[in-house]
Amino acid sequence: MIRASSLGGCTKGLVAAALGMKAIPPDQASLLRMGEGQIHEDDVVARLTNDGYEITRQQELVVLDCGVGIVEGHLDGVLNGDPFTPTGPKVLEIKSMGRDPFKTFKTKGWDEGGLIDKYKYQLSVNMLSTGLEALLVAKTR
Repeated sequence: MIRASSLGGCTKGLVAAALGMKAIPPDQASLLRMGEGQIHEDDVVARLTNDGYEITRQQELVVLDCGVGIVEGHLDGVLNGDPFTPTGPKVLEIKSMGRDPFKTFKTKGWDEGGLIDKYKYQLSVNMLSTGLEALLVAKTR
């Protein structure tokens, strides 16, 4: 089993996960970033909910069978009633970024590379496992 958030990352880490090896626990700086990400994810969900959008399936485990292994992910949610293209429910993916990475993302979008490439893999797993289109919400910290 490989976690969707690991895709696009370190090849050695992916091989180790595929072999069933346990990951090294995150360091304090990583834990802080993850905590910050959760704060901003909760803020986006609250804003969308306050604007009248229904969000379901938060943190639901999704599984994609690739034939040679399993990739697991967790949904930030499913947004019912997309404010931009109201064509049915969509996987909601929320990413928060520092000021400079956010500026670059606004300019280059999906073509930025680096961490954005990891986001593409993660979001693709969520879309393929649910059969839904997606809405990505990026927020500056």
